Formats: sequence, structure tokens, C-alpha cells
Amino acid sequence: MNNGFITKALQIILLLLAIGYLAINFITPLPMFLMGENILYAILYTLAFYQIAIKENKRWLIYLTSISAFNMGRVSRTLIEPTGEIPKLALAHVPLFSVILIVFVLSLLLSLKNLGD
Repeated sequence: MNNGFITKALQIILLLLAIGYLAINFITPLPMFLMGENILYAILYTLAFYQIAIKENKRWLIYLTSISAFNMGRVSRTLIEPTGEIPKLALAHVPLFSVILIVFVLSLLLSLKNLGD
């Protein structure tokens, strides 16, 4: 795969992820903390899109790798509890975790490819 295709795919996924984080606040009643966290992630992913797509700032790929890794950690606590039990909302969070994992892998791949440039 070439960098152009991977970059475009990452940009599209970032926009969809940001929209999804905002939309869930209107679809499901959530505690204020989770609403705030969702808004924060929407802002971060939108900012990453802006920096990567518009400004072509490749340094943001490293930031995005870190942001998505942290975000995966937060979501993984919904998939499996520290005690090893699977909570009732786990199945609903698998698609979100998968999308964030894709963002992590693509941003890491592009970051590593850009190290040599």
C-alpha cells in the first residue's frame, strides 16, 4: 500500500470517529463526565484530522498514535474488567475499539514510514 491511500483512509476514519463521538452524546443518555470525555475525543480527532489533512503536519501522526493508544486503553476497560469479567456494555464497544485500533495502526505505520524521510 502506498502512503497516499493510507493517509486518505486515516483522514476519513478520523472524521467519522469525531462525528461518532459527538453523535453518541445525542443518541444515548450519558453521565456528564462521559459526555465531556466524548467531546474531548471528538476535538482531539478533529484537530488531528486538521493537522494531518489540511496542514500536512506529519508530527501529528506521532501525537495521534499516542492519543489513540490512550483511547484504546480507556475503551478496553469497558470490554473487560480488571477482574476478568465481561461487562454488559462490552459488545456495544467492540466496533469503537476496532476503529480506534485501526487509527492506532495506521498512524503508527505512517509515523514509522515518515521516520526514514
